[in-house]
Amino acid sequence: MALSIGVAAPAAAETLTVPVGRPAVSDAVAALDTISIQQFGGRDGAAAAVAIEDALRAAGPDGRPWLRVVPAGVKADVKGGLYGSVESDIKISSRYQKTKEECRDKDKDGNCTAKETRKIDCKYEQLTLRPTLRLTDAAGALLYSDEKAMTDTRQSCADGVQPDWSRVRRKLVAELAERTVAALTPALMRQNIRVMENRRGLDKTAATAFKDALHLTKRDQEGACRVWRTMGADSGNQPSVAFNIGLCAEHDGDLETARRQYERVANMTAGRGEANEGLRRIDDTIRANRQFAARTGG
Repeated sequence: MALSIGVAAPAAAETLTVPVGRPAVSDAVAALDTISIQQFGGRDGAAAAVAIEDALRAAGPDGRPWLRVVPAGVKADVKGGLYGSVESDIKISSRYQKTKEECRDKDKDGNCTAKETRKIDCKYEQLTLRPTLRLTDAAGALLYSDEKAMTDTRQSCADGVQPDWSRVRRKLVAELAERTVAALTPALMRQNIRVMENRRGLDKTAATAFKDALHLTKRDQEGACRVWRTMGADSGNQPSVAFNIGLCAEHDGDLETARRQYERVANMTAGRGEANEGLRRIDDTIRANRQFAARTGG
């Protein structure tokens, strides 16, 4: 089965690369190894069903997908079924007028000699994609549902190019397929997470060392972490130092140390948001790893 290893973009300035997991929406969903996709109803149902099926069948690094998709009606040992409908509509959300200056008269050489200003009707239109999806197990128990609408707003004027709504629909259907795959399958990947940079509370020597560590993240993340860990002895209660030590532990896969550091920072005035996001990320990674272990027996 695919381990769904995703690779984030190349590391940017002031980030550390950490291994993270994105779990399926539930362990029961992650445990499914075979599903059927029924014929979807609605204007965009057929396109959505094909897009989701293709996305689920995409092979992972080991050449196999997480879920085996069986065509509807085929007799097989199917563990779950996905069905539903996908509708869409386009509505005008607002109207306005713009002014445009145009040439009214020209001389014999084609030069404009008089201009006029006219008003042109414009509007904002919004396409809304409305999925109603259900995933049930072989016994009919509901495992997952999705009714979250998706929107895309476009601007157009009477004198300009009109939106290509077919293209917009295809874009939203593709995003729905990605969302569905993310809900039904776990993934392991690497992400670039920003370090905290606020040096408030550090003395001059410590602030200089901290700044040097920030620069090191661009070319030597392990070196940056060595600096922050060394600083922990004397400046471990400074929020940025404490958070970055936790991020270094997460970078190394030491989730327990990372959790302890994030819990400390979550009780400080600065860095609470970053720490809580780190705790959520650790919980997700643990869940995703557990789901992979349940499938592989590891």
